[in-house]
Amino acid sequence: MPSPDPRIEGLFRADRRGATAFVVLLWAAMLFVFIAMWPLVDGPVRLLLAVAGGAVLILNTASIWALVKHYAEDKEAIYGLDLRHLDAARGQDPDRFSGSEAHVPPTVPSA
Repeated sequence: MPSPDPRIEGLFRADRRGATAFVVLLWAAMLFVFIAMWPLVDGPVRLLLAVAGGAVLILNTASIWALVKHYAEDKEAIYGLDLRHLDAARGQDPDRFSGSEAHVPPTVPSA
């Protein structure tokens, strides 16, 4: 179900793109290091490099995937609160924000 505020979808898409870019860059960096180190190590160290590097890649990829999945399931709560605070701080739509939810610092007058 699409969220009523299109800004929520925009924030989620940006976070999903950032997470995807991070995972792609992580894989590229790990593969570069693995290939660069391959001729410098012997026998059992190669196996250790392959297993440890594979574990890092799999666990980090799975954790980022789980994070994005959680964000998709709970977009309204995660991004809605941020947007309400931003709106209140800008002085827009003050009725959407009750003072009991969070403290918005007063604006500082310019000299």
